Amino acid sequence: MPVRLLAVGAEARLYLRENRKTGRKVLVKKREPKRYRARKLDIMLRSSRNRHEIRLLRKAREAGVAVPPVLKEGKYFFEMEFVEGEKLRDVLKKENAVRFGGELGGMVARLHNAGIIHGDLTTSNVMVRREDGKLALIDFGLGFFSTSAEDMATDVYVLEETTLATHPEEGEVFMNNFLSAYFSGLENKKEEMVKKRLESVRKRGRYVRKDARKA
Repeated sequence: MPVRLLAVGAEARLYLRENRKTGRKVLVKKREPKRYRARKLDIMLRSSRNRHEIRLLRKAREAGVAVPPVLKEGKYFFEMEFVEGEKLRDVLKKENAVRFGGELGGMVARLHNAGIIHGDLTTSNVMVRREDGKLALIDFGLGFFSTSAEDMATDVYVLEETTLATHPEEGEVFMNNFLSAYFSGLENKKEEMVKKRLESVRKRGRYVRKDARKA
């Protein structure tokens, strides 16, 4: 198959191609030059962000989290296995909300136990794999390393807010099972700390929405 442009993001372009040896589809993430940035700064940012995302993906796999394996890397790009399937956002329903909520909660607990924050945890960045129906996390472009309870709580809050907004019927069941699996999977007595920070983040979010309505 020819190389096909799949998406254009703020920092990178995604291309789909076929591995000639294996016949499997490969996703190429390439960080293009930004003409508005000074050349030296642009080179530094693109290369450092590329290395950083690769490291996040590899550390996540080492922690037992289902993410696409990195197959090849360059200074400004890397190739990874293409996840065949559908976004969780498009298939989440009442009948699968319990299962997917619990499965994702366990995955995110393992991610946070490894000191990794996804940074954009939404059902759009979770794939339901066609081969086995299991979940896989994608797009770590905004991810970072942290052991802060605040950062963990913010990751969870982003998922909670977006899921309840996009899935008003099944979102609550999904999140209840997510939170149950997530908190039971946290290590090193992190559960109570993250619970407290999550409540704090929720309160701040309510204040922001209230102020926005007044404006």
